[in-house]
Amino acid sequence: MTTASEPAKPQLRSSGLIDWLGPHLRWITVPSWVLSLIIHAIFITILIVVSQMPSCRGDFGGDGGESFRKVGIRQRGEQNKASEVEAEQPSEEQLPTISSPVVTTSAIPDQPPIPLPLPAIQSPSMPLLGAGPPPQFDATQFSSVIQPSQIVSGGAPPSGGPNDGSDTNATSFLGVSDRGRSFVYIIDRSSSMEDDGRLRAAKMELLSSLQQLDESQQFQIIFYNAKFTVLQPRSDKFNLFFGTDAQRLQVVEQLREIRPEGGTLHFPAVMRALKFRPDVIFLLTDGDPTSALTPSEQEEIRIENGGGTHIHCIEFGKGSVSVNGRSAKEGNFLDKLAQKNGGQYVYRDVTDIAGF
Repeated sequence: MTTASEPAKPQLRSSGLIDWLGPHLRWITVPSWVLSLIIHAIFITILIVVSQMPSCRGDFGGDGGESFRKVGIRQRGEQNKASEVEAEQPSEEQLPTISSPVVTTSAIPDQPPIPLPLPAIQSPSMPLLGAGPPPQFDATQFSSVIQPSQIVSGGAPPSGGPNDGSDTNATSFLGVSDRGRSFVYIIDRSSSMEDDGRLRAAKMELLSSLQQLDESQQFQIIFYNAKFTVLQPRSDKFNLFFGTDAQRLQVVEQLREIRPEGGTLHFPAVMRALKFRPDVIFLLTDGDPTSALTPSEQEEIRIENGGGTHIHCIEFGKGSVSVNGRSAKEGNFLDKLAQKNGGQYVYRDVTDIAGF
């Protein structure tokens, strides 16, 4: 039995333990430096444990990822056979500071190299006209196709001109021969020159005449109708061609573009030819009296020439008699022009020329 003087003892039950300890433990505190020390110790322990763990395996096979795996590029052949092109990456110590990309092509196995076909060169049916010159130029081919026309009676080089006594070679054109260091050919290409193949015959005779020139001689060619066309050497240094095979080939190439068309005006073409100051001019035309040079034009040509150039006139026609008359007395203006300029006049029936 408990007396009133004795204090009451607490009942230690599990449900009231915390309520009893709470007031007695309020005085217990943990310093902040202790908590910081504990937290740092935990982190240091974790780092030590992680560092002692085995390292991860590299992505590449070999000595722990120190080297690189070999890679390959597969290509499909014609027979579905695969070939592997392997290239090993050099180490960092062997890499150059600057490298240029290299493009390589792997050969198809068991396949010989295929040669590229060369373009076929078709030989023209005619070596001089039409389809053009042959690939290999032969200077002797002209004379084998057509021989120069025979010099007509009385066709010796005219006397009294600047070429007498010259050591230079002579050349002939449609039966007229003369000597000199420079020659100009004036050839009519009006629409009437298409009749009977006249322009074609003129080109063939021209090439035969050019073949007789050597490299020390010069020449130029003017084709004309109502206007005139002067052939152009490839070199800008000269306005005349030289008598070489290479220069004659340039003429052959340009002759392919000359075709008969238009009317006929002789005077501008003759005056342009005199600007070259040649030793000899050969004028070829089939012009009828309607296109004849007037007396004033002939006189102007004579004055411009001043006797320094022989002007030879060749007339193309059909039949034995010229429509302009047989001589200057009969009104043949070409004969008059030749006489006033120290040259010769020749009438040629186109049906008598080689090939007709």
